[in-house]
Amino acid sequence: MAHSRPRARPRRARRPTKATPAKNAPKGKALLYEQALKRRSAAIYPALVLALNCGLRDKELRDLQWGRIHLDEAYLVVGETKTEGGTGRTIPLNSVALEALMAMPSGTKPNSDN
Repeated sequence: MAHSRPRARPRRARRPTKATPAKNAPKGKALLYEQALKRRSAAIYPALVLALNCGLRDKELRDLQWGRIHLDEAYLVVGETKTEGGTGRTIPLNSVALEALMAMPSGTKPNSDN
């Protein structure tokens, strides 16, 4: 008697992963910016802008030193990261990130050695 091959299961539709952008992502991003501007700390908005526009990791953002931000040339350099290739990585600043950094009140800008 010949054995028949078992039928393959039909594939289920994939669920969107967390990395899949939502349809209302631009609205959500605008809401984040709006809420960050309302915060007491003047550093919240620029930090959020850098995270969303430059792809900085959490530790890279926290360890960022003002001396590594080059506003005239519109780029920044990250220090040590979790990957060997990421250390000393040069990241271009888009117009949104550049504007947010330049708009920081002078009293809130970190010292170049911090």
